[in-house]
Amino acid sequence: MTGKYTKFLQSVDRSIHHAHIYGARHPLAHRSISDTYNHIMKLLTDNCELSMSFADWKILVNSQPQDSGDEIAILFHKLKLNNIVFYQEIKFEELVTLFSALNLENGMIAGEDFSNKGIGHINVNKAHSKKTDEDLDVKQWLDDFVSNVTHELITPVASVKQSLSNILNLTNGLTLDQQKMLGVALRNTERLSRLINNILDFSMAGSGSIQIRQEIVDCNLLLEDVVSTMKCLADVKRIKLCLGLPNVIPKLFVDRDRIIQVF
Repeated sequence: MTGKYTKFLQSVDRSIHHAHIYGARHPLAHRSISDTYNHIMKLLTDNCELSMSFADWKILVNSQPQDSGDEIAILFHKLKLNNIVFYQEIKFEELVTLFSALNLENGMIAGEDFSNKGIGHINVNKAHSKKTDEDLDVKQWLDDFVSNVTHELITPVASVKQSLSNILNLTNGLTLDQQKMLGVALRNTERLSRLINNILDFSMAGSGSIQIRQEIVDCNLLLEDVVSTMKCLADVKRIKLCLGLPNVIPKLFVDRDRIIQVF
């Protein structure tokens, strides 16, 4: 950032040998541009608010440290289109477009011409940028946490699934009711495994990589599966579940696991 900002100051009209200071509480008047640059750089590293305002022929830089209360307003000639102002390695015109469209060529902001209206301004709050960075760090921590937890769940769920499958494959020793209950347990274990993968998918939703696995689903079989799953829990609380279905239900093209989550 230092080299780019230095280039910005050096590209200012050479007729300005000293920075012209307006309303300065700090004794900066008549300092050289290089001295002023050093002071600005210090302000930019002290969580200050940087406000750059565009007019038809000039740029106003207004900085105020949050701790000391010093403030400066420095008036420069406006730079040409090929001279770009940088702030923390971000092209200033890109930073401005977060708030409104800027045309450096004709000095217009959001379609409004400031050439005959004095100085318009756009504020950039460094403290807000710091908060945004902290939010991104928290999001990254949550993404890592979800990824680690889900991967830790995959192995034990796979083990339970395989054990249930082995028990169901036994040819002797299981009654029909036991086979039915184990079948429900196995199907829900398989569903749990898919849900774990779904959690991983949702954690990646911000990057656009979430997957929807659509297929043609028989509604009768889908609802019977849902009821059989809930019946185990209902029996514990002595709740009787009854499923009544019409003779004909159209098939659906949906993600089976995600539509089950609706119930």
